[in-house]
Amino acid sequence: MAETLRKTGRVAIAQTVFREKESLVALRSVNNGLVMHFMYFANEVRDFGQIPKAEGAKVPKREIALSRDLIEKLSSKNFEPEKYHDEYRERFLAMVEQKTKGKEIVIQPPAQERRGKVVDIFAALKQSFEQAAAREPRATEKLHTATKPTRKRRQA
Repeated sequence: MAETLRKTGRVAIAQTVFREKESLVALRSVNNGLVMHFMYFANEVRDFGQIPKAEGAKVPKREIALSRDLIEKLSSKNFEPEKYHDEYRERFLAMVEQKTKGKEIVIQPPAQERRGKVVDIFAALKQSFEQAAAREPRATEKLHTATKPTRKRRQA
């Protein structure tokens, strides 16, 4: 199938059951193998025009500067997938290990269920930036300059 999809330049569309839910998938040929991409059913896709937009909303320059500085600080040129872990799987395997040792399992509610308050995004950005600044002193300089107007420099 992979060879035929590659030669014809086509993608196969299929329905499958994954984790007790029916899913729509696309199968395509990549490096002599098949890659499956999950897709959305039509009823799961909202028309972009239905999404409310804050037209004419003014974002203060200091918030834009702070968020830009935070993005710059936390960005890296190389994606390192090994930094990310399937925390759900790790917790599940730890519970299975506890159970096999005869220990009682105490289930903690998921993190999102414990959160309930509305967050001020600017305050959260500022706090994230301050935490990043604590790890690297250079970020503190950016924090102080983020509230001042900056002049664009010409690039040579």
